[in-house]
Amino acid sequence: MGTSVGAGMVGAGMVGAGMVGAVVVVMMRAILPHATDIPASGDSRTPDGDRCHDVRQQMKEVAMSDIDVKFGWLSGAGPLGSVFGVSFVRGLAPREALVRLGVDESTIDEMTFEELDENAEECLESSDGIDAGWAGAVRMGDWTVLVEPGGWRVAAGTGVLERLSQGAEVVAVSRHDYASDDFAHAIDGRLITQFEPLASHLRSGDDPDRWIGAMRDLGLGLNGFDDPLPEDPIGAAFALAGVITGVDLSPALLEMTFLAGTTNPDD
Repeated sequence: MGTSVGAGMVGAGMVGAGMVGAVVVVMMRAILPHATDIPASGDSRTPDGDRCHDVRQQMKEVAMSDIDVKFGWLSGAGPLGSVFGVSFVRGLAPREALVRLGVDESTIDEMTFEELDENAEECLESSDGIDAGWAGAVRMGDWTVLVEPGGWRVAAGTGVLERLSQGAEVVAVSRHDYASDDFAHAIDGRLITQFEPLASHLRSGDDPDRWIGAMRDLGLGLNGFDDPLPEDPIGAAFALAGVITGVDLSPALLEMTFLAGTTNPDD
């Protein structure tokens, strides 16, 4: 069953990539009305090659502007703070996703984001900043969105991503201003790609370049440490998550009612 689910979800990922290509074509035509006349691969020394380069550059500028508008609230002094994890899970309901994450099922209850965040802060204080211990989940379309205030288990915890993605698909982003940020995509227990947004050329996984086209358009397609860094690495990482999942997070997420619980029921 896991194999068939994984294959289906890989297909879904390929469809998502195709949709991105369609959007690119629309953007090209909007930016340059005669973009259909431009060959797919022009020599940069020819007028057509120059036009291809100009269109590509304008597409990148549009993408970067879009990142700031849509995802700027997740970086800087945003409501989720400087350390948090957000994961998108397809194939699991919110309660099941929480249990797989390691949440004690007896502690799961409905709560607001403010209550979830307060519980996580208290847990951090009692553990001397080691473990926030709380996570919340909501349903958004075909995906369950897991939020870990002050936590990063899914993207960076040993074995967590593999466990959570068994028979499912997971896209995880974690922000940690005092360590490193992480992006990961896994299907049916198999790591597809994983990288730090500030060092995306050091990718790992079974198919690390699966999303390289979208990554380049979003400023994440680094070839080495000498390349310019993304202006907003966290925003770009969430934009890439949106490309894969079709879910563009907005602050409205924090107005939803979460199912939430803790991995530390005794704290």
